[in-house]
Amino acid sequence: MNRRYSSRHGAAFTLMELLVVIAIISMLVMILAPGLNKVMKSAKALKQKAVLHSLEVGLEFFHDENDGYPQSKVESNKGAPPLICGAQHLAEALLGRDQRGFDPVSKWYAPKQDSALKEYENDPTSLHRRKKVYTELKDSAVVLLEQLYEGYSGPVYSSDGTGKILAPVITDIFRHRKVVLPSGQQYFVGNPILYYKANEESKDFEWDPMPTNLSRLIYNYDDNADLIKLGPVQDPVNRKHLFDPAEPYEYTDIHGAVKTATGRERFYNTITDPSVQNYRKPYNPRSFILMSAGYDGIFGTKDDVTNFNY
Repeated sequence: MNRRYSSRHGAAFTLMELLVVIAIISMLVMILAPGLNKVMKSAKALKQKAVLHSLEVGLEFFHDENDGYPQSKVESNKGAPPLICGAQHLAEALLGRDQRGFDPVSKWYAPKQDSALKEYENDPTSLHRRKKVYTELKDSAVVLLEQLYEGYSGPVYSSDGTGKILAPVITDIFRHRKVVLPSGQQYFVGNPILYYKANEESKDFEWDPMPTNLSRLIYNYDDNADLIKLGPVQDPVNRKHLFDPAEPYEYTDIHGAVKTATGRERFYNTITDPSVQNYRKPYNPRSFILMSAGYDGIFGTKDDVTNFNY
């Protein structure tokens, strides 16, 4: 009788211990999960910084072989769409429109290219002129806007149709959208990496008040403005980038006054070097700026990954 009682009592105690252990593990998971999530985000950000560094190296190679960095200014049809923006210039310069190298006779405006893509890719004269591919993308992807945005019909050029000259963008490593490549392969990609070339002839970066002609500033917001307006690839219908000119923004100016502005001012405030007093100076005033929307996929938040402010 006593042995039977002891056996049952021991079994009950063991079960209680098991429940206690499960409860402790559950509590530890709840406590540690936010920390693990933060570690994962930090690891992703570091990986994206490595990608940006690879692009930086490629741009320096381009600079040395072509007497300067690639342009980032918007190209258009006499001021009208279709447009080619800074992010597309980045992909063309480092990889070429067809990822077979940059063609130095490029006019930086793919819609003006009359030949079909197949002819362009196999034109012996063009292939002979091509520069080497300036960077290797192991974690990023090169895709068209029509692949990033379902039913795309925006002003920024993607292609004129099947087999036409391309103007792709390089996306960041964050898995926000599944795209289907021409080969049929499915691939998860992030938002386009933005590229801004500094206007080395300018010493003006006074963006408050915002000038009418942004091209006179060291950096021009408009270089990627129309791409920013397309919205985050993960939800372009319901969400906006905080750099969008339609998004409100409140900031404190250099005189301590609180001002209400838009996403344009947020962009300029983001790239302003706070270590410089009494006047405004951007990061990288003699070279270029690269920006990833980061883990949350929204340009203008604290998790953006850039090639400045490391």
